[in-house]
Amino acid sequence: MNRHLHGDVFPRNIAYQDGKGVLLDLATLKPLHQGHLQASSITGTPAFMSLAVLKGQPQNESTELESLMYSMLYAATKGKLHWGAYLHTDAAARDAKVAAMSSGSEFEALVLSRIDDALLKRIAECLRALFFVNGECLQSVSVRDFVAAIHQGHAESCES
Repeated sequence: MNRHLHGDVFPRNIAYQDGKGVLLDLATLKPLHQGHLQASSITGTPAFMSLAVLKGQPQNESTELESLMYSMLYAATKGKLHWGAYLHTDAAARDAKVAAMSSGSEFEALVLSRIDDALLKRIAECLRALFFVNGECLQSVSVRDFVAAIHQGHAESCES
């Protein structure tokens, strides 16, 4: 089976139906070569691209999941992410995301404070903890890890 990456995961390319997200704009699908896209085929919307891709590294499953996390945060904040305006500026989007995501206090001030729903807040915290360890962004997150972080956030939110 050939594996592909979407290449442009961001809110306008996600439709919701019956509680499930569906990716749109499948024209951006690209085949993986040894687990990564070739550097010349990197695509995306800077405000939602992973930090590694914004630094010029190849896209992979983990970078796609990081983009999905940013899209989920954008939806949870109802479009109020402070880096959400940087749709076409790679460096500005990267710097704004690093500032918000790498520090717990900045994440609280710039992201969590803009999420009203307690469940979504807890899921956001779990996803951030999955991708950012000691202020560094990990590039080895799997789909299984991503789903487990969402389930963990849900379970912890229900306990409190």
